[in-house]
Amino acid sequence: MKKYILIICLLTVLFIGCTIQPAPEVKKETQEPIKIGAVAPLTGDVAVMGLPVINAVELAVDGINAQGGINGRQVQLIAEDGMCAGKEATSAMQKLVNVDNVVGVIGGLCSAETLPMAGLAEETHTVIISPSATSPAIKEAGDYVFRVVVSDSFQGEQGVLLANRLGYKKAATLYTNDEYGSALQQVFADEFTDFGGEVVAQEAFEKSAKDFRTQLTKIKPLEPDVIYIVAFPKEAGVLLKQAKELGVDVQIIAAEGAFDSETIEVAGDSAEGLLVTIPKTLEDSPKYLALKQAYNYAYDEDPGVYTGEAHDALNILAIAITNSDGTKESIKDEVYKVKYDGISGRIEFDEFGEVITKTYAIKIVENGEFVDYKG
Repeated sequence: MKKYILIICLLTVLFIGCTIQPAPEVKKETQEPIKIGAVAPLTGDVAVMGLPVINAVELAVDGINAQGGINGRQVQLIAEDGMCAGKEATSAMQKLVNVDNVVGVIGGLCSAETLPMAGLAEETHTVIISPSATSPAIKEAGDYVFRVVVSDSFQGEQGVLLANRLGYKKAATLYTNDEYGSALQQVFADEFTDFGGEVVAQEAFEKSAKDFRTQLTKIKPLEPDVIYIVAFPKEAGVLLKQAKELGVDVQIIAAEGAFDSETIEVAGDSAEGLLVTIPKTLEDSPKYLALKQAYNYAYDEDPGVYTGEAHDALNILAIAITNSDGTKESIKDEVYKVKYDGISGRIEFDEFGEVITKTYAIKIVENGEFVDYKG
Protein backbone atom coordinates (compact mmCIF):
# COMPACT_ATOMS: atom_id res chain seq x y z
CA MET A 1 0.00 0.00 0.00
CA LYS A 2 2.80 2.42 0.87
CA LYS A 3 4.41 1.70 -2.49
CA TYR A 4 1.13 2.40 -4.31
CA ILE A 5 0.62 5.68 -2.44
CA LEU A 6 4.17 6.78 -3.28
CA ILE A 7 3.62 6.01 -6.97
CA ILE A 8 0.40 8.04 -7.01
CA CYS A 9 2.13 10.95 -5.26
CA LEU A 10 4.87 10.92 -7.89
CA LEU A 11 2.33 10.77 -10.69
CA THR A 12 0.57 13.89 -9.46
CA VAL A 13 3.79 15.82 -10.15
CA LEU A 14 3.33 14.98 -13.82
CA PHE A 15 0.03 16.82 -14.03
CA ILE A 16 1.20 20.24 -12.85
CA GLY A 17 0.14 22.65 -15.58
CA CYS A 18 -2.36 20.28 -17.20
CA THR A 19 -5.87 21.51 -17.96
CA ILE A 20 -7.61 18.33 -16.85
CA GLN A 21 -10.17 19.43 -14.29
CA PRO A 22 -12.75 17.32 -12.45
CA ALA A 23 -16.40 18.16 -13.00
CA PRO A 24 -18.83 18.86 -10.16
CA GLU A 25 -19.72 15.86 -7.97
CA VAL A 26 -21.94 13.32 -9.70
CA LYS A 27 -23.13 10.04 -8.27
CA LYS A 28 -20.44 7.58 -9.25
CA GLU A 29 -22.85 4.76 -10.02
CA THR A 30 -24.27 6.82 -12.92
CA GLN A 31 -20.87 7.41 -14.44
CA GLU A 32 -19.54 4.88 -16.93
CA PRO A 33 -15.75 4.99 -17.40
CA ILE A 34 -14.22 6.72 -20.39
CA LYS A 35 -12.58 3.99 -22.46
CA ILE A 36 -9.26 4.67 -24.15
CA GLY A 37 -7.46 2.08 -26.24
CA ALA A 38 -3.77 1.38 -26.76
CA VAL A 39 -2.06 -0.68 -29.46
CA ALA A 40 1.55 -1.85 -29.25
CA PRO A 41 3.50 -5.10 -29.61
CA LEU A 42 2.90 -7.02 -26.38
CA THR A 43 4.38 -10.29 -27.64
CA GLY A 44 7.30 -11.13 -29.92
CA ASP A 45 10.72 -9.53 -30.27
CA VAL A 46 9.42 -5.94 -30.34
CA ALA A 47 7.49 -6.36 -27.08
CA VAL A 48 10.64 -5.14 -25.33
CA MET A 49 9.65 -1.70 -26.66
CA GLY A 50 5.88 -2.13 -26.62
CA LEU A 51 5.42 -3.16 -23.00
CA PRO A 52 7.18 -0.07 -21.54
CA VAL A 53 4.96 2.13 -23.72
CA ILE A 54 1.82 0.47 -22.34
CA ASN A 55 3.24 0.75 -18.83
CA ALA A 56 3.74 4.50 -19.31
CA VAL A 57 0.19 4.93 -20.59
CA GLU A 58 -1.11 2.99 -17.57
CA LEU A 59 0.81 5.31 -15.24
CA ALA A 60 -0.73 8.32 -16.96
CA VAL A 61 -4.21 6.82 -16.55
CA ASP A 62 -3.52 6.10 -12.87
CA GLY A 63 -2.45 9.69 -12.36
CA ILE A 64 -5.60 11.07 -14.01
CA ASN A 65 -7.88 8.74 -12.06
CA ALA A 66 -6.15 9.67 -8.80
CA GLN A 67 -7.18 13.27 -9.49
CA GLY A 68 -10.82 12.40 -10.08
CA GLY A 69 -10.71 11.30 -13.70
CA ILE A 70 -11.92 13.28 -16.70
CA ASN A 71 -14.99 15.41 -16.04
CA GLY A 72 -15.76 13.28 -13.00
CA ARG A 73 -15.44 9.97 -14.85
CA GLN A 74 -12.69 7.40 -14.38
CA VAL A 75 -10.56 6.36 -17.34
CA GLN A 76 -10.36 2.71 -18.37
CA LEU A 77 -7.40 1.64 -20.50
CA ILE A 78 -7.82 -1.28 -22.89
CA ALA A 79 -4.51 -2.46 -24.36
CA GLU A 80 -4.30 -4.70 -27.43
CA ASP A 81 -1.39 -6.53 -29.04
CA GLY A 82 -0.55 -5.06 -32.44
CA MET A 83 2.56 -7.27 -32.78
CA CYS A 84 4.20 -4.52 -34.89
CA ALA A 85 2.25 -5.95 -37.83
CA GLY A 86 -0.53 -4.61 -40.02
CA LYS A 87 -3.00 -7.49 -39.80
CA GLU A 88 -2.85 -7.76 -36.02
CA ALA A 89 -2.96 -3.98 -35.52
CA THR A 90 -6.01 -3.70 -37.76
CA SER A 91 -7.79 -6.43 -35.78
CA ALA A 92 -6.85 -4.70 -32.53
CA MET A 93 -8.18 -1.36 -33.78
CA GLN A 94 -11.43 -2.96 -34.99
CA LYS A 95 -12.00 -4.51 -31.56
CA LEU A 96 -11.24 -1.30 -29.70
CA VAL A 97 -13.58 0.79 -31.85
CA ASN A 98 -16.42 -1.62 -32.61
CA VAL A 99 -16.53 -3.77 -29.48
CA ASP A 100 -14.99 -1.71 -26.69
CA ASN A 101 -16.30 1.65 -27.96
CA VAL A 102 -13.16 3.59 -27.08
CA VAL A 103 -13.12 7.34 -27.64
CA GLY A 104 -9.47 7.41 -28.75
CA VAL A 105 -6.39 5.23 -29.11
CA ILE A 106 -2.74 5.58 -28.17
CA GLY A 107 -0.69 3.81 -30.81
CA GLY A 108 0.54 2.12 -32.68
CA LEU A 109 4.09 1.81 -31.52
CA CYS A 110 5.33 0.84 -34.99
CA SER A 111 4.60 2.45 -38.33
CA ALA A 112 3.58 -1.04 -39.49
CA GLU A 113 0.76 -0.82 -36.92
CA THR A 114 -0.14 2.85 -37.24
CA LEU A 115 -0.56 3.10 -41.02
CA PRO A 116 -3.13 0.25 -41.27
CA MET A 117 -4.94 1.62 -38.19
CA ALA A 118 -5.26 5.03 -39.82
CA GLY A 119 -7.95 4.00 -42.31
CA LEU A 120 -10.26 2.81 -39.56
CA ALA A 121 -9.46 5.90 -37.51
CA GLU A 122 -10.71 8.07 -40.37
CA GLU A 123 -13.72 5.88 -41.10
CA THR A 124 -14.92 5.86 -37.48
CA HIS A 125 -13.72 9.36 -36.54
CA THR A 126 -11.49 7.96 -33.80
CA VAL A 127 -8.35 9.86 -32.84
CA ILE A 128 -5.13 7.87 -32.72
CA ILE A 129 -1.96 9.38 -31.25
CA SER A 130 1.24 7.45 -31.83
CA PRO A 131 4.10 7.92 -29.38
CA SER A 132 6.69 6.46 -31.72
CA ALA A 133 5.64 5.69 -35.31
CA THR A 134 8.01 7.62 -37.55
CA SER A 135 7.26 6.68 -41.18
CA PRO A 136 7.01 9.79 -43.41
CA ALA A 137 3.79 8.32 -44.86
CA ILE A 138 1.97 8.97 -41.58
CA LYS A 139 1.94 12.69 -42.39
CA GLU A 140 -0.72 12.04 -45.04
CA ALA A 141 -2.60 9.32 -43.14
CA GLY A 142 -5.61 11.47 -42.24
CA ASP A 143 -7.14 14.12 -40.01
CA TYR A 144 -7.57 11.77 -37.04
CA VAL A 145 -3.96 10.59 -37.00
CA PHE A 146 -1.40 12.33 -34.76
CA ARG A 147 2.06 11.55 -33.44
CA VAL A 148 4.22 13.11 -30.75
CA VAL A 149 7.49 12.07 -32.37
CA VAL A 150 9.05 13.55 -35.49
CA SER A 151 9.05 11.89 -38.88
CA ASP A 152 11.94 9.77 -40.12
CA SER A 153 12.55 12.53 -42.64
CA PHE A 154 14.10 14.31 -39.64
CA GLN A 155 15.66 11.31 -37.90
CA GLY A 156 17.39 10.10 -41.05
CA GLU A 157 18.85 13.56 -41.48
CA GLN A 158 20.20 13.42 -37.91
CA GLY A 159 22.01 10.19 -38.73
CA VAL A 160 23.54 11.79 -41.82
CA LEU A 161 24.61 14.90 -39.92
CA LEU A 162 26.37 12.67 -37.39
CA ALA A 163 28.08 10.62 -40.11
CA ASN A 164 29.12 13.79 -41.92
CA ARG A 165 30.48 15.30 -38.70
CA LEU A 166 32.62 12.21 -38.23
CA GLY A 167 33.99 12.52 -41.77
CA TYR A 168 32.42 9.42 -43.32
CA LYS A 169 32.09 9.39 -47.11
CA LYS A 170 30.98 5.81 -47.91
CA ALA A 171 27.92 4.31 -46.24
CA ALA A 172 25.86 1.15 -46.31
CA THR A 173 22.41 0.64 -44.83
CA LEU A 174 21.07 -2.52 -43.17
CA TYR A 175 17.42 -2.40 -42.23
CA THR A 176 14.27 -4.24 -41.24
CA ASN A 177 12.10 -4.83 -44.28
CA ASP A 178 8.96 -2.97 -43.21
CA GLU A 179 7.45 0.52 -43.42
CA TYR A 180 9.70 1.81 -40.65
CA GLY A 181 12.98 0.36 -41.88
CA SER A 182 12.66 0.88 -45.61
CA ALA A 183 11.49 4.48 -45.33
CA LEU A 184 14.06 5.54 -42.74
CA GLN A 185 17.06 3.97 -44.47
CA GLN A 186 16.00 5.58 -47.75
CA VAL A 187 15.89 8.99 -46.08
CA PHE A 188 19.39 8.35 -44.75
CA ALA A 189 20.63 7.18 -48.17
CA ASP A 190 19.16 10.16 -50.02
CA GLU A 191 20.44 12.70 -47.49
CA PHE A 192 23.88 11.06 -47.36
CA THR A 193 24.13 11.35 -51.14
CA ASP A 194 22.97 14.96 -51.04
CA PHE A 195 25.82 15.69 -48.62
CA GLY A 196 28.28 14.36 -51.20
CA GLY A 197 28.66 10.85 -49.84
CA GLU A 198 28.33 7.50 -51.60
CA VAL A 199 25.90 4.77 -50.56
CA VAL A 200 27.52 1.48 -51.59
CA ALA A 201 24.84 -0.94 -50.36
CA GLN A 202 21.26 -1.05 -49.08
CA GLU A 203 20.52 -4.45 -47.57
CA ALA A 204 17.20 -5.52 -46.02
CA PHE A 205 16.36 -8.30 -43.58
CA GLU A 206 13.04 -9.70 -42.42
CA LYS A 207 11.65 -8.70 -39.03
CA SER A 208 12.95 -10.87 -36.16
CA ALA A 209 15.79 -12.20 -38.34
CA LYS A 210 18.54 -14.05 -36.49
CA ASP A 211 21.17 -14.34 -39.22
CA PHE A 212 22.66 -11.27 -40.91
CA ARG A 213 25.78 -12.94 -42.28
CA THR A 214 24.60 -12.87 -45.90
CA GLN A 215 24.01 -9.11 -45.85
CA LEU A 216 27.19 -8.39 -43.89
CA THR A 217 29.25 -10.54 -46.26
CA LYS A 218 27.93 -8.50 -49.20
CA ILE A 219 28.70 -5.22 -47.47
CA LYS A 220 32.21 -6.01 -46.18
CA PRO A 221 34.16 -5.99 -49.49
CA LEU A 222 32.56 -2.67 -50.44
CA GLU A 223 34.51 -1.09 -47.56
CA PRO A 224 32.03 1.48 -46.24
CA ASP A 225 33.17 3.93 -43.57
CA VAL A 226 29.88 3.59 -41.72
CA ILE A 227 26.86 1.28 -41.62
CA TYR A 228 23.49 2.78 -40.75
CA ILE A 229 21.17 0.19 -39.22
CA VAL A 230 17.43 0.28 -38.61
CA ALA A 231 16.66 -2.60 -36.27
CA PHE A 232 14.87 -3.44 -33.06
CA PRO A 233 16.91 -4.44 -29.97
CA LYS A 234 17.24 -8.20 -30.38
CA GLU A 235 17.96 -7.87 -34.10
CA ALA A 236 20.48 -5.11 -33.47
CA GLY A 237 22.27 -7.14 -30.81
CA VAL A 238 22.66 -10.19 -33.03
CA LEU A 239 23.68 -8.01 -35.99
CA LEU A 240 26.43 -6.31 -33.98
CA LYS A 241 27.73 -9.64 -32.72
CA GLN A 242 27.85 -11.18 -36.19
CA ALA A 243 29.49 -8.07 -37.66
CA LYS A 244 32.33 -8.41 -35.18
CA GLU A 245 32.64 -12.15 -35.84
CA LEU A 246 32.95 -11.46 -39.59
CA GLY A 247 35.52 -8.71 -39.11
CA VAL A 248 33.25 -5.92 -40.30
CA ASP A 249 35.21 -3.31 -38.40
CA VAL A 250 33.42 -0.05 -39.24
CA GLN A 251 31.44 2.48 -37.24
CA ILE A 252 27.77 1.56 -36.86
CA ILE A 253 25.11 4.22 -36.36
CA ALA A 254 21.65 2.99 -35.38
CA ALA A 255 18.20 4.54 -35.39
CA GLU A 256 16.26 4.77 -32.14
CA GLY A 257 14.79 1.27 -32.46
CA ALA A 258 18.07 -0.15 -31.14
CA PHE A 259 18.10 2.06 -28.04
CA ASP A 260 17.41 -0.53 -25.36
CA SER A 261 19.50 -2.48 -22.86
CA GLU A 262 18.55 -5.68 -24.69
CA THR A 263 20.75 -4.60 -27.61
CA ILE A 264 23.75 -4.54 -25.27
CA GLU A 265 22.74 -7.73 -23.47
CA VAL A 266 22.57 -9.65 -26.75
CA ALA A 267 25.64 -8.08 -28.39
CA GLY A 268 27.92 -8.06 -25.35
CA ASP A 269 31.27 -6.41 -26.07
CA SER A 270 30.31 -6.10 -29.74
CA ALA A 271 28.02 -3.20 -28.82
CA GLU A 272 30.91 -1.00 -27.63
CA GLY A 273 31.08 2.21 -29.64
CA LEU A 274 27.61 1.88 -31.13
CA LEU A 275 26.09 5.31 -31.82
CA VAL A 276 22.31 5.77 -31.66
CA THR A 277 20.13 8.77 -32.50
CA ILE A 278 17.08 9.09 -30.24
CA PRO A 279 14.32 11.64 -29.59
CA LYS A 280 15.55 14.02 -26.93
CA THR A 281 13.77 13.74 -23.59
CA LEU A 282 14.05 16.40 -20.90
CA GLU A 283 15.92 14.00 -18.62
CA ASP A 284 16.63 16.58 -15.92
CA SER A 285 13.11 17.99 -15.77
CA PRO A 286 10.91 17.39 -12.70
CA LYS A 287 8.32 15.64 -14.89
CA TYR A 288 10.80 13.15 -16.33
CA LEU A 289 12.39 12.46 -12.96
CA ALA A 290 8.94 11.88 -11.43
CA LEU A 291 8.01 9.49 -14.25
CA LYS A 292 11.31 7.65 -13.93
CA GLN A 293 10.89 7.21 -10.19
CA ALA A 294 7.25 6.15 -10.48
CA TYR A 295 8.16 3.73 -13.29
CA ASN A 296 11.00 2.27 -11.21
CA TYR A 297 8.68 1.72 -8.26
CA ALA A 298 5.86 0.27 -10.34
CA TYR A 299 7.81 -1.98 -12.71
CA ASP A 300 11.25 -2.37 -11.10
CA GLU A 301 13.08 -1.14 -14.20
CA ASP A 302 13.97 2.10 -15.98
CA PRO A 303 11.66 3.67 -18.58
CA GLY A 304 12.20 2.78 -22.23
CA VAL A 305 12.95 4.97 -25.22
CA TYR A 306 9.35 6.07 -25.88
CA THR A 307 7.82 5.98 -22.40
CA GLY A 308 7.90 9.77 -22.07
CA GLU A 309 6.18 10.19 -25.43
CA ALA A 310 3.57 7.56 -24.52
CA HIS A 311 2.81 9.30 -21.23
CA ASP A 312 2.52 12.63 -23.06
CA ALA A 313 0.25 11.13 -25.73
CA LEU A 314 -2.25 9.90 -23.15
CA ASN A 315 -2.29 13.24 -21.36
CA ILE A 316 -2.85 15.11 -24.63
CA LEU A 317 -5.79 12.87 -25.45
CA ALA A 318 -7.17 13.39 -21.93
CA ILE A 319 -6.93 17.17 -22.29
CA ALA A 320 -8.73 17.00 -25.64
CA ILE A 321 -11.50 14.84 -24.18
CA THR A 322 -11.86 17.25 -21.25
CA ASN A 323 -12.24 20.26 -23.54
CA SER A 324 -14.49 18.55 -26.10
CA ASP A 325 -18.28 18.33 -26.27
CA GLY A 326 -17.99 14.55 -26.01
CA THR A 327 -18.17 13.73 -29.72
CA LYS A 328 -15.26 12.13 -31.53
CA GLU A 329 -15.15 14.98 -34.03
CA SER A 330 -14.81 17.48 -31.20
CA ILE A 331 -12.06 15.41 -29.55
CA LYS A 332 -10.12 15.55 -32.83
CA ASP A 333 -10.57 19.31 -33.08
CA GLU A 334 -9.35 19.75 -29.51
CA VAL A 335 -6.20 17.68 -30.11
CA TYR A 336 -5.20 20.14 -32.83
CA LYS A 337 -5.53 22.97 -30.29
CA VAL A 338 -3.38 21.38 -27.57
CA LYS A 339 -0.17 23.11 -26.52
CA TYR A 340 1.45 20.85 -23.96
CA ASP A 341 4.75 21.00 -22.10
CA GLY A 342 5.37 17.31 -21.63
CA ILE A 343 8.07 14.92 -20.54
CA SER A 344 9.36 14.77 -24.11
CA GLY A 345 9.27 18.55 -24.56
CA ARG A 346 6.88 21.12 -26.00
CA ILE A 347 4.12 19.48 -28.04
CA GLU A 348 1.75 21.14 -30.47
CA PHE A 349 0.54 19.94 -33.85
CA ASP A 350 0.47 21.31 -37.37
CA GLU A 351 -2.41 20.80 -39.82
CA PHE A 352 -1.16 17.28 -40.60
CA GLY A 353 -1.11 16.12 -36.97
CA GLU A 354 2.68 16.33 -36.98
CA VAL A 355 4.48 17.54 -33.87
CA ILE A 356 5.99 20.94 -34.63
CA THR A 357 9.15 21.10 -32.54
CA LYS A 358 11.34 18.18 -31.48
CA THR A 359 15.07 17.58 -31.15
CA TYR A 360 17.30 14.53 -31.20
CA ALA A 361 20.08 13.35 -28.92
CA ILE A 362 23.00 10.99 -29.56
CA LYS A 363 23.91 8.09 -27.29
CA ILE A 364 26.98 5.85 -27.40
CA VAL A 365 27.66 2.48 -25.78
CA GLU A 366 30.57 2.77 -23.37
CA ASN A 367 31.51 0.14 -20.80
CA GLY A 368 28.31 -1.77 -21.43
CA GLU A 369 25.78 1.04 -21.14
CA PHE A 370 24.25 3.87 -23.16
CA VAL A 371 25.64 7.29 -22.23
CA ASP A 372 25.48 10.76 -23.78
CA TYR A 373 27.81 11.12 -26.76
CA LYS A 374 30.24 13.98 -26.22
CA GLY A 375 31.95 13.93 -29.60
